[in-house]
Amino acid sequence: MPSLTSVAPTLRFEDADAIAAEIPNVRRVSREQSAFDIDVQARDRTATTSIWGVSAEWMEIRGDDVTVGRGISEEDIETLARVTVIGEDLQRDLFAGENPVGQVIRIAEVPFTVIGVLVPRGAGPGGSSLDNLLLLPVSTASKRLFNRDYLTTITVQLEDPDRYEPAVAAITALLRERHGIVPP
Repeated sequence: MPSLTSVAPTLRFEDADAIAAEIPNVRRVSREQSAFDIDVQARDRTATTSIWGVSAEWMEIRGDDVTVGRGISEEDIETLARVTVIGEDLQRDLFAGENPVGQVIRIAEVPFTVIGVLVPRGAGPGGSSLDNLLLLPVSTASKRLFNRDYLTTITVQLEDPDRYEPAVAAITALLRERHGIVPP
């Protein structure tokens, strides 16, 4: 089963909701869970990838798009849909040039239907591929796969990025208050 053992279970879905509702200058907030080096299967093929449970805002915040199909929707989140959007590396490794939309990928024996393929991003800062990933609705990842009620990451997009310092200070203060953390 996937593991998030390296993440302290402190960030909650409600923390992301509070940031979105209470912090000025916030445009979007993405709720995320992640796990790395997870084996996934499609028919007789297996690949190792990173899995990201994401909210519908994730692709907009990152500026991602799909080459075929669609991304994760708010309806997918609400219905705990067993759907996935995959990176180009997984498309190549699991479907060898076929259109994967409508195909099934198994994660820990749980079936997920491919609904889209991300536009390739290439290599990251460390040289590793940014296209070896699989996206799921964060609600589905939380309740049907990881069995975790906390988030790995909360990503915030600001209305005015030039005014990031007051937003960071306000988010820090809000999270400290919500979690009873006294500086430093």
